[in-house]
Amino acid sequence: EAKIVRRIFDLYLQGFGTQLIATMLNKDGIPRRKGQGKWYRHTIRYILTNERYMGDALLQKKYYTETLPHRLLTNKGEKPQYYVENSNEPIVSRETYEAVQELMHSRQTNERKVNTYPLSTKLRCPECGRSFRRIVTRGTAYWICSGRSAGATDCDNRRVREDMVYEAFTDMV
Repeated sequence: EAKIVRRIFDLYLQGFGTQLIATMLNKDGIPRRKGQGKWYRHTIRYILTNERYMGDALLQKKYYTETLPHRLLTNKGEKPQYYVENSNEPIVSRETYEAVQELMHSRQTNERKVNTYPLSTKLRCPECGRSFRRIVTRGTAYWICSGRSAGATDCDNRRVREDMVYEAFTDMV
């Protein structure tokens, strides 16, 4: 597992994004911890931002509610958190971890994503229920299941040209 974590950090520092790293690990047949299935970009991001891999620990990231039924919630300031340095054996160096954090910060944009297309969030995959996303390939716009494009589902739905989607909508109205 430590070799895989080091590889993820190295790939990110080489310029690969989280989705591409997840795709590479899936293609190489590398299993996730405890056989949890496929790799996803959010899993890669979690690894890259987890301070435990450099040997530190942030305690009380989550907590259980005191009322029944007890629920596990993310601690957003409701409970005190404690940062412990050198709490465990590091898998990556502090310098590597901090370089990844800087690179992640530089790649972030301050602008929130805005649905700029009229069909954004309105088209759903009839097979898996996920939303469709717009992609442009060789100057032609297409709509494709977001799960299929991310490799998260094995939908049989193929991409649909945008002009055909709008034509189908005008025929309905």
